[in-house]
Amino acid sequence: MSMNTLANTSGFLPETHRPAGAIFGKIRTLVSALAEAKAAADHYETLIARGLSPGEASKMVFRTYFGQR
Repeated sequence: MSMNTLANTSGFLPETHRPAGAIFGKIRTLVSALAEAKAAADHYETLIARGLSPGEASKMVFRTYFGQR
């Protein structure tokens, strides 16, 4: 069996491992989302401490952090 034929037939085998970059990319996305949520929560708490009503504070925070989506 020539190497060329072997290379053509091995394409049907399932991949046995995932690339490390794909896994770390998902972890990076998760950590980024958690950091953004923490920043939004801190901003909300700051607005509440300054005397803003919870409804107004939540509207401001959602516009600031999640309005572009």
